[in-house]
Amino acid sequence: MLSYFKSKRFIAGLLTFLFIATLIFPISILGADEKTTLIIHYYRYNEDYQGWNLWIWPVEPVGAEGKAYEFTSKDDFGVKAVVELPGKITKVGIIVRKGNWEAKDVAVDRFISGINGSKEVWLIEGEEQIYTSQPQKTPKMTAFLDGLNTIVVKLAKKADILSNNKTQGFKVTAFYDEIPIKKVEPVLPKINKNFKPEDAGYELIDGGTKVRFILKPGAGDFKFTDTSGKLDVYVTGTMNDWGGTASSEGKYKPLPAWKMTWNAQKGYYELIKELGKDGVVIGAKFKFTSWDGTSAKWYPDGMGNDKVIEELYTGNEKITKVDTFKITTEDELEPQVPYVVSKDGFKPTVAQARNILDNPKYYYKGNDLGCTYTKAYSTFRLWAPTAIGVILRLYDDYKTTKYKEYEMQQSVNGTWYLKINGNLKGKYYQYEVWHASNSITDDTIRKYVVPDPYSRATSANSERTLIFDSKDTNPVGWEKDTFVPLKNQEDAIIYETHVRDFTIDASSGVRPEFRGKYLGFTQTGTKGPNGVKTGIDHLKELGITHVHLLPTYDFGSVDETNPDKAYNWGYDPVLYQNVEGSYATNPNTIARIKEYKKMVMALHKAGIGIIQDVVFNHTFQIGDAKFSIFDKIVPGYFYRKDKDGNYSNASGCGNEIATEKPMVRKFIIDTLTYLTKEYHIDGFRFDLMAAIDRVTMAKAQEEIRKINPSAVIYGEGWMAGGTPLDPSLRMEIGSFNQAGLHIGLFNDRIREAIRGNLDNESKGFMQGNYSYRLEDLKKGIQGGLGDFATDPDECINYVSAHDNLTLWDKLQKSVPNEPDYIKDKMGRLANAIVLTAQGVPFLHGGVEFNRTKFMNHNSYNAGDKINKYDWNLKVKWNNTFKYYQGLIALRKAHPAFRMTTAEDIQKYLTFIQMPKGTLGFRLTYPKDTWNDIIVVYNSTKKVQEVTLPEGNWVVVANGDEVGTTPIKNLTNFVAGKALVAPISMFVAYKSDEFPKGFVKVVGKDPVSLETAQAVLTPKVYGTGSVAVTFNVKVPAGTDDDVIYLAGSFGKAGLSDWNPGDKDGAIELVKTQDGIYIVTLKLNSGETFEYKYTRGSWSTVEKGANKEEIENRKLTVKDDGSGKMTINDTVLNWADK
Repeated sequence: MLSYFKSKRFIAGLLTFLFIATLIFPISILGADEKTTLIIHYYRYNEDYQGWNLWIWPVEPVGAEGKAYEFTSKDDFGVKAVVELPGKITKVGIIVRKGNWEAKDVAVDRFISGINGSKEVWLIEGEEQIYTSQPQKTPKMTAFLDGLNTIVVKLAKKADILSNNKTQGFKVTAFYDEIPIKKVEPVLPKINKNFKPEDAGYELIDGGTKVRFILKPGAGDFKFTDTSGKLDVYVTGTMNDWGGTASSEGKYKPLPAWKMTWNAQKGYYELIKELGKDGVVIGAKFKFTSWDGTSAKWYPDGMGNDKVIEELYTGNEKITKVDTFKITTEDELEPQVPYVVSKDGFKPTVAQARNILDNPKYYYKGNDLGCTYTKAYSTFRLWAPTAIGVILRLYDDYKTTKYKEYEMQQSVNGTWYLKINGNLKGKYYQYEVWHASNSITDDTIRKYVVPDPYSRATSANSERTLIFDSKDTNPVGWEKDTFVPLKNQEDAIIYETHVRDFTIDASSGVRPEFRGKYLGFTQTGTKGPNGVKTGIDHLKELGITHVHLLPTYDFGSVDETNPDKAYNWGYDPVLYQNVEGSYATNPNTIARIKEYKKMVMALHKAGIGIIQDVVFNHTFQIGDAKFSIFDKIVPGYFYRKDKDGNYSNASGCGNEIATEKPMVRKFIIDTLTYLTKEYHIDGFRFDLMAAIDRVTMAKAQEEIRKINPSAVIYGEGWMAGGTPLDPSLRMEIGSFNQAGLHIGLFNDRIREAIRGNLDNESKGFMQGNYSYRLEDLKKGIQGGLGDFATDPDECINYVSAHDNLTLWDKLQKSVPNEPDYIKDKMGRLANAIVLTAQGVPFLHGGVEFNRTKFMNHNSYNAGDKINKYDWNLKVKWNNTFKYYQGLIALRKAHPAFRMTTAEDIQKYLTFIQMPKGTLGFRLTYPKDTWNDIIVVYNSTKKVQEVTLPEGNWVVVANGDEVGTTPIKNLTNFVAGKALVAPISMFVAYKSDEFPKGFVKVVGKDPVSLETAQAVLTPKVYGTGSVAVTFNVKVPAGTDDDVIYLAGSFGKAGLSDWNPGDKDGAIELVKTQDGIYIVTLKLNSGETFEYKYTRGSWSTVEKGANKEEIENRKLTVKDDGSGKMTINDTVLNWADK
């Protein structure tokens, strides 16, 4: 949920930071008086060095944070950097990267070891090898097995197309035997006879030597509409590190050199740059940005939809050189064979199995992948079509180093199979997978030891797969447990939380051994400070329908044997069908499964569904890394790669899963259906869902809903980087690829409209910036219709989530000078909109009591201190919690707020004319018992008069109150108009309860606007848990004076015995003749003394005969409502 430029910079480096920042040491430990010098040479075949730099971090003798270093000079090899590091360092990690994690030269992290004071190394584009002497700069090539008889070769430099040459100079060998070539064809560049520069955003001019960037209103998919020619518009892309700078707070500043000018004659903005300079090269990605001095808007908006500068051909040009060739062989190719492709002038290479594995010959349809256990025998099946051999290692337990070896047999469709007789329950196993060498110079067989990718239980930290009987994992009563029924996805109210965060703090009242565990959700009757309900009782009390848990599959960033040592959200998957062991009491047994099921049962018993957060856009590690599983079994297959064979990076984490590949799609669907069946899961949230192809998502939702028709399915309609996935297949917001699938997309439009930009000081509707993205707000209220949704269940409305600042922290950032009670009102208004808008509402856990993460906008590894639920906040903000209760009850009780078709919303939801600063609409849904409802959102600090349609209206929400029953003790009307309290939501329904044409609130006649203004806008001081309201009657003749409350309120953080002659005095507000009011938020059990004054001690209150009176006394008591009322009468004043 990040802004475009921010994701380009931060998310792309996230995985690397997990590796390199595990140990942070002060420089003094490294030896402050010593230094280490590295001389690093780097060569790129096209000498396009713009933006490329180094990321280096110390590894030995101790680890330290990484840092960027620039190449500062050129030499006869390429570019050079001289890097000086403090201390005596013997080993460093090194990454060659583009910009601020826009791209990595090679996907894996590399290491320079054996450093003794200094070391000089040479690096070549696309090669993992680190050279210690200057190597030859022979261009490389990359080859792929793309069919049963097809090898596609990509050259680092273009080669001549040879006429009348069948092989084009290529040779293919296997085990030194030459493979007959049938033909070799050049792969010609993209020909586009219908190319339109305005739609593409650029054109090549001056004989292809320059690029004209073009942004034309209404053209292409840019959604750019301004025709004034007066905007500040910039080109932003890989050539300029996405146009500017972005701080961790989201601040952005564009680069003047990339500003476009308005061409009035052509009617578009343009900028001309020389091709081949300043990073403007073929393959460069770009967008456009408008900048108003505060915030940026992107064209096109969103992620993963970058424009790309391509070579343009109309078909009339004579092409004599290309960089890609297709080899067709006479004989059928086999994916496990190391075919060597060679051509004079290029480095030979071993072909990688790629699209050949998509052939039906290698698609396994069976349902027995992994281990199938019976008491009599167990079978094992692994899909590894590129392996030359597979050994199964069988262990008696998770500790022993001794194992028995069983050779697996090659079976159908690229699988390997083994059957072992006997009862193997409780034993563990690993696969030893053998691959032929992928090196030209080294024939050594590559051997990898891995757990089963279909592991459903393992020893700690994904080491070995456990063989178990699933019946043993079922807690008592599991057979009676079932999914939470849900008629429509719009009926869900989703609450996002993290297993550890929810109960780890002692204030949760959960048993110490259950805190931060699955079992923390199973304990009922838990109490926090002042007896507030916590844990699962809190969720039930709140009234939400579904809990969305941040990742609970097996992830790699936390040591399961020592879970208190590190913290992580878990967006780094290892084994998808195995639940995370750090949340279990024992990670080495079936305890993780059984305890997970107990959690599910407890939630279901409370009427709450469970939604799993799943990450099918990337894996934690790739290549030869410890937690790389798929790459060791079928190298390269599970991941998308670019045309050069490098891992693509839509996830921003260094790799992206190729969901469109048949066996990857099968794995994903097998995983989702297993989890649904085995764990009774009620829904799934897909991380970076735009990186998952539509075919896979369509099949997944179909198979999930065959098992659980009530399943709630939604995800993020964006990516964190570019992708080779066909745009027509991306599950991207605005693409309409979700249409008809009943899959929800997070609505970032309404989020921005309500709160402003994610993490900076910008303001949205809740902070009073009511015109900001108003149309986006209205479309969100309509369930995303007219924007990106075709059905309201496709729209997930929200204002905060685990990513970015919490809602409270965003308010602290954007309105720092407002008192807390105003911030509280703003937060309530934000989610009042979410919970009364059409679509599916989503709440970030803890928002109901103003949860803070202390301004940490990305707390993925920040630990318990930042992430924990502090249940003291539920005491402090108990009235806010009750407000959320009322909001949820209102939505659940009335289907008018959750209509299920676009047709109904278009017919029965109508926006109505409202005063400036407010937004209102009318719901006339005939299927609701309230078939005529008015909703008004007031973003201003004043009471707003709103003219209602003729009829009798009963108010159920205004000011600090909301629910399903009429509000009886609040002024809501004056002179036939509704009075909407400041920074709040107003809801009323039409009723025949009152005489026709007479507008009133139940139990109270209309009053003057002045009175209503005061009642609806009381002054509030303090931050305690009990709202103590003082209603004070004063003597006649003094009811136009300013009245103050002076007392011993210093201990509550307020002004102490201040009669009104100093700053911070507690001022009362006149509500009607002779009556004043003020509210103090104090803590239950506290005692205070006080008196009333008119501004000084010479005007203090007196008794009936002007005598001195004792201080008034107050003991704060909470009857459970969080409110207390004091009715006082002043008899006389000292000066009257």
